[in-house]
This record gives sequence, structure tokens and C-alpha cells, in this order.
Amino acid sequence: MRGVFASVFVLATAAAWGQVTSLVTVPVADTLGEGELEIGYQADGVGLDPDRPYSHSATLVYGVTDRLEIGFDTDFLGTVRWAAKAQVWTAGGDGDFALSLGALGVQGQQSTPFVVGRAGFGRARVHVGWMREDISRGFFGFDAEALPGLTLAMDYTSGGSGAVSAGAFVAIPGVDGLTGSVGYSAPNDRSAEAGHFIGLSFAVRL
Repeated sequence: MRGVFASVFVLATAAAWGQVTSLVTVPVADTLGEGELEIGYQADGVGLDPDRPYSHSATLVYGVTDRLEIGFDTDFLGTVRWAAKAQVWTAGGDGDFALSLGALGVQGQQSTPFVVGRAGFGRARVHVGWMREDISRGFFGFDAEALPGLTLAMDYTSGGSGAVSAGAFVAIPGVDGLTGSVGYSAPNDRSAEAGHFIGLSFAVRL
């Protein structure tokens, strides 16, 4: 599955992150290939009412090497953060198993370090990791190719401000590298409102 962009939900509201290749809301062990560039746009809403205001973000991720990528994003309100991820281990004939280290949301002295592993089983993959935000958080998720060009995914982040999130990612016919996405996030804190997003990303090799 190619990199998918989604802002991480904190108390079910979208937050600006310097992003890297991700599942629905959590990083994965994959990295873009050397010279590959992916640009994404996303609109995030709170609750399920489409008439409520949306927040907007844009993300750029670049593969420096086949095992190292850097990313940037903005919330269009003056916040710009960056991120980096290095794939430090792979195993299996097709790299079915991988481990990566990185940091999200780097801004000044602030960052969210993480470690994440991935195991592939045919068309399905499982992801497990840890990040240090305001607290230490565990996370896991999975994705699977349901149909050619359609990937379904789900992930979970622990803690009161974590969430269970699900998304669908569709390759747009006729435009190589263009992917549309929709998703929903239910916070662990039952008193917080759920969130949803729609997005679009485009990948190209320079």
C-alpha cells in the first residue's frame, strides 16, 4: 500500500503534524522509494454534520533514500511541522517484515518519537508500534487490499485522547499515483465527539 496521509486525531480534532507514510492515523514501517514525492490534502470534520466547519491541512513527503523519508505539513494557519522516518530492518523474501524509527510533529524542541513494526501476510498487513506524545502510547492497525485499487484500513491508539479509526483508500482511475481517501475516527474518551476526513494524495517519482 502506498503512503496515505491523515492528520492524527487528538480528542477527535485534527492536529497539524509533520507527517510520514501512514495508515489511517498512525505511522507505518514503510518508506517511500528514493526520489519519490507524495503530496496530500485533507479536510477534517468533527462529528458527522457536514455543515460544521472543516479544518484543512496539506502534507509533503519525500523519499531521500529507499529507507529514509522526510515529511512536512501545514494547517494553513501558520503552523508548519516536519517529520522523519528511517527503516532500520527488513526480513522475508519481499520485505514482509520491517521495523522503522522516526519522529512526528517536530517543531522547535517538541516532537513525537515512535517505533513501528510491520508484518505482511499476502494482501493483508499488521502494524504495531509505540509513540511518546504527552504520554507513552501504544498503537496497532491493519490494512488489506479488498479489491484492485481499493485498500481498507483500521488502527487504534491507546490513551484517553487516542481513538479507533477506519479508512478507505481508492486509486483514482486514469491518473497514475492519485489516491482518494475517506475515514472516521471514534475517540476512546466517550465524552469527545467523533471525527471524519476526506483526502486526496498524489505520488510521483522525480
